[in-house]
Amino acid sequence: MGNKLFNLILFFLLAVTSSSCLEKFGAQLPPLNTRRLKKKVSPPVDFNLMVFSYKKKHGFWPKSEIDLMSFDRLTVNKIYDFGFNSWSLGNFSEDTLYIHFIHRPVFQNAHIGGVPIPGREVKIRTLYVSSKGIIKTERFKD
Repeated sequence: MGNKLFNLILFFLLAVTSSSCLEKFGAQLPPLNTRRLKKKVSPPVDFNLMVFSYKKKHGFWPKSEIDLMSFDRLTVNKIYDFGFNSWSLGNFSEDTLYIHFIHRPVFQNAHIGGVPIPGREVKIRTLYVSSKGIIKTERFKD
């Protein structure tokens, strides 16, 4: 009985303090569809086409990020306008290439009563298969 009474009093105090914080500072919650927003993150179509055109023109995948930058600097710089913070080349073989991207969080400025709710960066890995023209993007965690 004492444990239930303690829990009830604690719950009441928490409810009163949280409601006063919400009245004072307000609340801005993250969107409910953050998973769906994270699943939609993918490299721009122009970037994907540029990677395949590099392979078609040179006959091999780029060896470094500098090779892609020298091939088409404007297209590479456009990925930063789409919310990507960084990218790097991953493993490659004769037919396949992995490129890793880091996208900024899909929501910003969320808080409850002045306490911020941070968003996480979205990390994706894109597989390019030149023989079939396949592009497959998947999320991954460290």
